[in-house]
Amino acid sequence: MLKPHLNSAQFDALAALITGCPRLRRLGITVDPNVLGVTLKIAAPHLRHLFIKTRSIHLMVEFQSLLPDLARAQLRLPFFLYVQEGGSKLLHILQSISQVEKLEFFDRNPLVDFQAMVPFKIQTKFENLQYLTTDADLGDAAHFVFIFEFLRCCPNLRGLKIKFPVSRHGFHHHFEETQEFWNAHGYGDLFRCLRIMELIDVYLPYNELQFIKLVLSKAQVLENFTIVHRAENESSSLEACIEILKFKRVSQGAQIKYNVASAH
Repeated sequence: MLKPHLNSAQFDALAALITGCPRLRRLGITVDPNVLGVTLKIAAPHLRHLFIKTRSIHLMVEFQSLLPDLARAQLRLPFFLYVQEGGSKLLHILQSISQVEKLEFFDRNPLVDFQAMVPFKIQTKFENLQYLTTDADLGDAAHFVFIFEFLRCCPNLRGLKIKFPVSRHGFHHHFEETQEFWNAHGYGDLFRCLRIMELIDVYLPYNELQFIKLVLSKAQVLENFTIVHRAENESSSLEACIEILKFKRVSQGAQIKYNVASAH
């Protein structure tokens, strides 16, 4: 647990301690919300389990070695800091953890305006990644494009869970794209290995419904699709449910579990 009174020299000492443990297999770090702008440098090439939960919107993490043995990682980071300057810092993070098998990737972002985010290409492939949990506002264009870009790098993904960000509840910033958008981002064999899909706390505007439609049309081995809808009222939940039932399922065995949660 990193407390706010720690200064940069003490963070460097912690980094040296981690580096000095060459057989380190498990590392868990929780950062106090009042920790100011510092960078924690991590060199631990034999990590199997990595958990970083920062409640600070200022902390940066920098991996100084690849993590080829990583089985599971849970990262809760201030996403908006990493996508600045063309997203090079985020790309470095992704490259360092690219051998991970199970990834939970959450955005510690207090902002509700993502217009400053710069789209970028992810060159790294996550060949070993089997299960991904993340939070994303699928009604926000920048979040949406990033999710598509990331999923295209995960050819063997078997389980995908997307949660609507808690920090954005009550804020509706939804866009509606054309068919050209879906053709540009939904092409190829996306979801070819996907068996389990979960969408949690979604509001089901147009784009979230289109995302569901795309998954059902692409995931040939899909078995279970769970949707938790934060419906404004009973009428909106009924309309969404009827719309979802119209979507064609390329997997004949796909089962849809639709639940309603209060939007308030």
